[in-house]
Amino acid sequence: MLDRSKLARELDALINTIFVDISGQCILAQQIWYQIAHDASFQQKAYQAQTPWAVPTWQEPLDKFITINAIKPRYAVFGVDGSQIYPDRHSGVACFLVNVGTVLLCYGSAGLLRAPALLASEPHVMSGNDLELQVSVDLVNALRQEIELQAGLLCHEHLGGVELPLLVVLDGSLIFWHLDAKENDLRATFLPRYIKLLERYQQEKILMVSYISAPKSREVSNLLRLQLADFQIDAVEKYQAIDRVTDAALFSGLLSSGQRSIVFGNRAHISDELPQAVRTCFFYIHTGMEIGRVEIPAWIAADEQLINWIASVILDQCTKGHGYPIVLAEAHEQAVVKGPDRDFFYHLLQKKAMSVARHTNFSMKAISKRRVAF
Repeated sequence: MLDRSKLARELDALINTIFVDISGQCILAQQIWYQIAHDASFQQKAYQAQTPWAVPTWQEPLDKFITINAIKPRYAVFGVDGSQIYPDRHSGVACFLVNVGTVLLCYGSAGLLRAPALLASEPHVMSGNDLELQVSVDLVNALRQEIELQAGLLCHEHLGGVELPLLVVLDGSLIFWHLDAKENDLRATFLPRYIKLLERYQQEKILMVSYISAPKSREVSNLLRLQLADFQIDAVEKYQAIDRVTDAALFSGLLSSGQRSIVFGNRAHISDELPQAVRTCFFYIHTGMEIGRVEIPAWIAADEQLINWIASVILDQCTKGHGYPIVLAEAHEQAVVKGPDRDFFYHLLQKKAMSVARHTNFSMKAISKRRVAF
């Protein structure tokens, strides 16, 4: 049981380190931003810099901020989100669940579809005995991302032949950070699968994005660190003045509500292993409530009209969702596995084991947690 009075005292002791005022750092970051935006030599030097930080590519002026046009009220969005029950070592069974929620929302299509919204969830139960890799949290995460990408490719099936401009919206990142710096087996197994799925989106001309709420990325703000350090990466003391500034913090002072940044290209090591057309590009958007990060494949980023339309859709979805894309909020509700669902999963697992006269070695700790005490 949590001792709330002790908790309150602990929080009081840390209040100044938890809630840090970085407004001064953000003002300095904005000033440096305009300096590098007007430095004709900065871009080339940034590309050539040998840095352990991820720094992006870009083609348009850094100080160009684009006002997003209102979306025409006739489009569809297909949201995909996933959740999971990781393998429980106390259950004695290498079995786990990935639950994927999908939501189709249609606007301006009255009378064309049987319903303006279609909500569904699809459980995927897997056994570690059927997998070529050892079951782990990383493996489950990798499988969840694969299943989410697969689910997005089925978007047109839910439209039932109705012609509407359609955008698939995923939650999280398209950069596959969960494979970066992982063991070779996991990377070698899943990266080719992801690439094939991304290429199918391109081949079938399915527009897709991934949205990140409250992003912690520093790719763009790393450009400011290069400038402050005069490209001397080891000169830490020179860029400590903005060490808490993330991309979101930077653009919160640069963008007005309803604006987006230019498009940047990701240069992470994992991205180098992807074909050029499906490498990840991104831009930041001021939704009115937060700075969100929108990631898109390069083949979409090459078309300015598509970028503008996507930005309009995302802004409209965030407006309808009070700051967060409503299609993702609804997909999350379909995907989320709550405590009672988790208990039911393990109860059903035990029941199925008994039906085939198998014994499951649930530990006494697991049994104790699930026992109802009176």
